Amino acid sequence: MFIIFVYIFQWPNRLDRNELRSCTHKLASRIPIQMVTRFIEICSDIAQVHTLLRKGSHGKSQIDIPRDQRILMRKRHKLNQQLLRCNSGGRKNKLRREATELNILIITSFKYHIKLQFNIELISTQSIK
Repeated sequence: MFIIFVYIFQWPNRLDRNELRSCTHKLASRIPIQMVTRFIEICSDIAQVHTLLRKGSHGKSQIDIPRDQRILMRKRHKLNQQLLRCNSGGRKNKLRREATELNILIITSFKYHIKLQFNIELISTQSIK
C-alpha cells in the first residue's frame, strides 16, 4: 500500500525510505481497522511535511463587479421579469425600449471601467520605469 502511495504522489528524493519501512513494521502488529487508521495518520503526516500549503483568499472571494453595473443589471433583471409577465403590446414595447437603453448603459459602463483599469495599469507601469 505504501508503495502505491509513494508512486502516486511521487515524493521528493529527500523523503527517507527508512521512514516508510519503520511505518510498515508498526502496522504489521495491528488489526486491520487499526492498520487503516494508522496508515491514514502516517500518510497525512508525511503529506504535511512534504507539501506546500495552499494560500488562503485575501479579501473578497467574489469578482468585484462595480456598483453602478450591479444596479443596472438588477434593473435589467426586473425589466426582463416584467416583460415575461406583461400581456399588453404597448406595455411590452415600452419595456423593450427601456431594456435596450439599459443594455446600452451597461455596455458603456463596462467600457468605461475597462478603460479606467487600463489607465491605472498604464500609470503603474510608467511609475515603475
